[in-house]
Amino acid sequence: MGQVMESRTGATLTYELNKDLQFSIEEQVRLKSYDDLFDENIVELGARYDFLKVWKLGLGYRFFSSNDDTGDRQGIRIGNRLHYRLSYELDFDRSEIELRGQFQHRKERDLDKNWSPWEDQTMRYKIEFQHDIRNWKLDPELALEFFDEDLGQGLAADDKFRAILGTTWRLPGPQALKFKLMYEFGVGVSEQIPTYIIAINYTYDMD
Repeated sequence: MGQVMESRTGATLTYELNKDLQFSIEEQVRLKSYDDLFDENIVELGARYDFLKVWKLGLGYRFFSSNDDTGDRQGIRIGNRLHYRLSYELDFDRSEIELRGQFQHRKERDLDKNWSPWEDQTMRYKIEFQHDIRNWKLDPELALEFFDEDLGQGLAADDKFRAILGTTWRLPGPQALKFKLMYEFGVGVSEQIPTYIIAINYTYDMD
């Protein structure tokens, strides 16, 4: 089984209505970088509500167009995805640990322009660690995420893990560049092809 390389480039605009409520919009382009083929374009709208100092509740809608370049019929497919997210943050000694659960489901339009019902229900579990190094701009971020594609029915062919190494480079003003190196892999009966992903995201915060 071979390996795949992908790249993701995006930009995110966030707006804080108050200290507890935040809105965001993100544009992202994904490429199969090993041969520069367009893979997917994404526009995502999100909202997040912080409560009790350590909890965060999120809701998001994603519109995507993807390049179906396999099989006898090829072309651009479009679809929608909804996600619902709950996370818990623990801060200690210049470090932060976040535990997050996310439920998502999606529907797609095929090449005959017929829409599927809401399907592909997935549960995602993530643990992330960040540490603030004194006098250093590129603080490390480490994370591990599990994608449960069949909602608790045990390891399946579509299930996968994602390991993440990242950092954030603060720019002048309310701007930043986020860099991530991700590795996706399967375990057990999973048919997930090992995949390396390089991601760069520009963010601008409107306070």
